[in-house]
Amino acid sequence: MRTREYPRVLRSACLLALLALGLMVWSLFEPTPMPVLVAMSVGQVLGTVSLLMFGAVVLTDIRRARLDRLPMSSTPPPPVNDRSP
Repeated sequence: MRTREYPRVLRSACLLALLALGLMVWSLFEPTPMPVLVAMSVGQVLGTVSLLMFGAVVLTDIRRARLDRLPMSSTPPPPVNDRSP
């Protein structure tokens, strides 16, 4: 995943989470079998997908930051001469 895709993926994850939350709230206000079943099945799937998308962005960003900190070469740096005249 490229860095420029992060905002789009996070925006999609937020929208899915809000949709799942809306389904859950609907089942609370109208506790008949259909809204409860929809909230428990569709709402849970949307919430889980949203969480996975968010986690993917976080893990990708952590991995990229860790790779950026690693030295590019396996040869050790030259010794520093810190003796002042």
